[in-house]
Amino acid sequence: PTETWTSMGGGNFMGKFSGDNHVISGLYGKGLFDKLGSGTIMNVRTENCYFYTTASALGSIVNRASGGMILNCRNTSKVEGASTVGGICGEVYQSSYYIDFRLENCWNSGDVTGSVIVGGVVGESTGGTIRSCCNTGNVNATSVNCGGVGSTMSSNTVVEAVCNFGTVKALHDYVGGLLLSGKKLSQSYNAGVLVAEGNAGSIMKSGSESDAVNCYYDSDKNTWKGIGDADFAGSSMPLTTMEWCSGRLPVGFSADYWAVRESQIVDGYKLYYYPYLKNIGEESAQVGFKRKVY
Repeated sequence: PTETWTSMGGGNFMGKFSGDNHVISGLYGKGLFDKLGSGTIMNVRTENCYFYTTASALGSIVNRASGGMILNCRNTSKVEGASTVGGICGEVYQSSYYIDFRLENCWNSGDVTGSVIVGGVVGESTGGTIRSCCNTGNVNATSVNCGGVGSTMSSNTVVEAVCNFGTVKALHDYVGGLLLSGKKLSQSYNAGVLVAEGNAGSIMKSGSESDAVNCYYDSDKNTWKGIGDADFAGSSMPLTTMEWCSGRLPVGFSADYWAVRESQIVDGYKLYYYPYLKNIGEESAQVGFKRKVY
């Protein structure tokens, strides 16, 4: 491309920006907004863009947030940076000067690549809440440290009702199906494939039983256990693909966030679906398996 996009909000954005669900396309460069303070960015769709930088902190919607809200946004474009790269937001560095960070009802389906600290939705976070978000894009760390939804989440970061379907890969190791590490993860699941030399977990690479509540992974997709090399009842638990697509929500999943899509016949096959996030919509429901209808 001959033109490079310059992110909006050179300072910490404090206003309100609604995309009204219109599509923004054709951007080449860093994310739509550079820095987010106590502002709100909502109802944005980015398609056919290429978000790229050789610097740290890159996301399709926001590169770096110190607070504020990112709501109801979707990215289908490729995101490729150096370190601290996320499909929606690159880095969250929560500041006491701004309102608590919230990222809710967002869906990334673009591939996300970086050297280290790479996440399908958020690269890294030191605080705030990430809720009702989904990643279906592939996540690739050309060195180490990546997660299907987020990489490193601090003890001050709440992650609730999230899912991953993308392949999560590191050239070496330190790979988490949902997070690389975190302390407050609940009612979430990973159905993506992990690729690593070692040091991986189908839910989190690093953590303990108390760090996750009612979290699951598809055991037909991975041989890695839930957290590190262990599963824990009520914390990190395996389900087969058929169990996922049984038409029932797993134990501990709230109908406030999750729903089940009924199986349907398409082109001579009956399709069975994984649970999907209600606030993102039925279109985000992923097919688990199909059977020929005679």
